[in-house]
Amino acid sequence: MSGTTAWWISQQERVELVEVAGNTGLKYAEPSYRVRRKDGSVVTVGRKDIVLSDEEKLIEELADILRRSGNPARHERYGFIMLSLMRKGVPFLSRLESRLPAKHVQQSFVLSDVG
Repeated sequence: MSGTTAWWISQQERVELVEVAGNTGLKYAEPSYRVRRKDGSVVTVGRKDIVLSDEEKLIEELADILRRSGNPARHERYGFIMLSLMRKGVPFLSRLESRLPAKHVQQSFVLSDVG
């Protein structure tokens, strides 16, 4: 895991992953991550407070699909990305909102309220 970076949401800080802690084999268990901060200290962060670098790329791709596509649900990658993010429990909504203009954010909320 060394060298993998992540965004610690509540601290607004880029951190380096040290290891995944917790029992990830259980169906409803949420992993926690041991991360190294810029000052060198190692702390444990819960899943709902961290976005890994590869997940950030998926969020950026999803934002691009929402910006460019008239009907994003018909895009070939939309379903895959949404399922990947939701299955992993990635807290992606705030990161996605920050990458979209206000018009798209409002539309995505309307669609999410229906389903």
